[in-house]
Amino acid sequence: MSSFIRILVDGYNLLHAWPELAPDCPRHSEDARTELAWKLQQFQDEKGIPVSLIFDGCDTVQKNREPDISIRSRKKVRKQRRENLQTTIEIVYSPKGLSADSVIERVAFRLQPYGRVLVVTNDSLERSTVAAFGAATLSCQAFIDEIDHSTTSLSEKIHHYNRKENSGFRR
Repeated sequence: MSSFIRILVDGYNLLHAWPELAPDCPRHSEDARTELAWKLQQFQDEKGIPVSLIFDGCDTVQKNREPDISIRSRKKVRKQRRENLQTTIEIVYSPKGLSADSVIERVAFRLQPYGRVLVVTNDSLERSTVAAFGAATLSCQAFIDEIDHSTTSLSEKIHHYNRKENSGFRR
């Protein structure tokens, strides 16, 4: 996967395909978007490939109150994440009158001279459109599996490193 110069993610498409991510939140909520951005930040850190998370419409971002969640600890953790999220992934909302698909197509086309782009979406028309000018595509489920594998790999690396470091200390 390291041969890509950027990964373009259809945000709401991936959120709808990943019900385990923020399961107690509506798919268009700020909490769900924050959870997704947090996961993609971890993935970007592990793989070293820049990620652009693209959502439909700037009108979607609402300053609504938190949804009623019976489990306060989850709400508190998500709120802390949102406050502390200093992401280096690019988060884009399509301008009024354009869809996320249109933005993804334009960006994929414009990045074409610089190298291969990976587009993550379940929209078959979108996938064939961006593939027509050289972008690679991946279904949302395949990308979720890649994120899960990457997270497991990172955890194993950290565990191995910690064990190696701890073995050097005598207590």
